[in-house]
Amino acid sequence: MKRIGCSLTILFAALLGCQPYEIEVTIYDPDRAYNGYTFFGSGTNQKIIGVNMEGEVLWDFQVYDSLQLGEMAAFEVQEDGTMLFIQHGVPRVLDLSDYSIPYEGPDILGHHDITLTPMRTILCPTREAIYVDHEPWRPYNTLTADVITELDMASNEIIWEWHLGDYIDPIEHHHKSIEYPLGGVRDWSHVNTVQFFQDYVFEGNTYDAVLFNSRQLNTFWVVDYATSEILWSCGEHGILGSEGPDEALLFSHSHQVELLSNGNVMMYDNGNDHSPRSSRALELHVDPVAQVVEEAWSWTEPGMFDFWGGAAKKLPNGNVILTNVGRGRIIEITPSGEIVWEMFMRGTLRIPHAIYSCDRVPYE
Repeated sequence: MKRIGCSLTILFAALLGCQPYEIEVTIYDPDRAYNGYTFFGSGTNQKIIGVNMEGEVLWDFQVYDSLQLGEMAAFEVQEDGTMLFIQHGVPRVLDLSDYSIPYEGPDILGHHDITLTPMRTILCPTREAIYVDHEPWRPYNTLTADVITELDMASNEIIWEWHLGDYIDPIEHHHKSIEYPLGGVRDWSHVNTVQFFQDYVFEGNTYDAVLFNSRQLNTFWVVDYATSEILWSCGEHGILGSEGPDEALLFSHSHQVELLSNGNVMMYDNGNDHSPRSSRALELHVDPVAQVVEEAWSWTEPGMFDFWGGAAKKLPNGNVILTNVGRGRIIEITPSGEIVWEMFMRGTLRIPHAIYSCDRVPYE
């Protein structure tokens, strides 16, 4: 068990970053687990933390000094021993060996996710305001919409953008939660995942493709990078999986959506709109050409519900690493549903610390 303290005492320690925490690994099967370093973003502490399989804290980096929640998802560990992350809207690179910052980009309002493309450019969601006349008797409404933004690290210039509001009508396609106020700013799309794929094959053609997921719209899209045209989409407002009432949605308010090498899609399905509410790791079999989408695998347990945050990532050995935000818990599950690694993060009085996202990097 590893106990970490801070040099300062903060009055509102339950909300702000620098507070004591405890890491405890309660289950570890070294023969069946995918052994490596586990990195995670703590929404309670505003840190990105890295531990080994025994729970020893090896990296502890303060990203924010105030509550930012979803921003804590935005990190990606690189093979060269650095970590790409977002801090106050700014893409940065952290050298894990000495905590230096060898790269700092411009403030592009980046949030929730970040990835390094094969072209050595940065791709992340950014924000913009759009204005819609939702009803004739209402004032114009300001919506917070998302832009998928590509940043060239050499020049620090934006070289590609994809504006969701240019392709999806926010009046026709929106979540019911934005309907009730008269005017005001509303979180229309809330993109929390972005991925880049080279040589993606669709309908017999090969593309560079971008996948991104909208939490509020319960939908993810796959876009042709060269033309910016939508290749296909899945979910409540997508081409696939859009049939049925709310309680029959394939997934709801999902996080960390990932297209796998076999064409399936892995995600953390938060389940906010499900009845009853329940969160789960979900793998979908998706064939956009045949217009087929169906559940391939899922895992949950009684009482597991995270209305925000979360992650479910397929590991190279077939296991899934899962973030259970509300319990301050990360678990690794086999395809048969057995837990082979379990970690808790707790604070004062053993109160769980929210863990937004996670990843596993193999030992060398």
